[in-house]
Amino acid sequence: VVEAVDGDAATVAWTGGEAPYALQVADEADEPPCWKLVATVAGTRARKKNLPPGGRVQFRVRPAEAAGWAWSPASAAAKVPRLAPFLGQLFGPSLVDAAGGARSTAAALAGKLVAVYASAAW
Repeated sequence: VVEAVDGDAATVAWTGGEAPYALQVADEADEPPCWKLVATVAGTRARKKNLPPGGRVQFRVRPAEAAGWAWSPASAAAKVPRLAPFLGQLFGPSLVDAAGGARSTAAALAGKLVAVYASAAW
């Protein structure tokens, strides 16, 4: 199950089987699907980063070390949001947080509702 999609990442969760798990991702546009192993995970939740903006991806899992286990059915396709071009022009390629760390504007704001407030006193 895809729990959340934001910026350039998706969080997926599942139940059943034996840890560790192998996690695969495929672009929904590929026919037939081209499944790629993206991680071996100890728990039943994972966050996959660096997904293609505007793409639709699916996930599937299975126990990584258990011979004979089939892959789970593919998850519903999750749409990865794309940053509106205007926001990229307005804020530039990266944002800086209060601690001074930088983060990609696309990863931070894609798919989000952004309000900008400006005030002036004369």
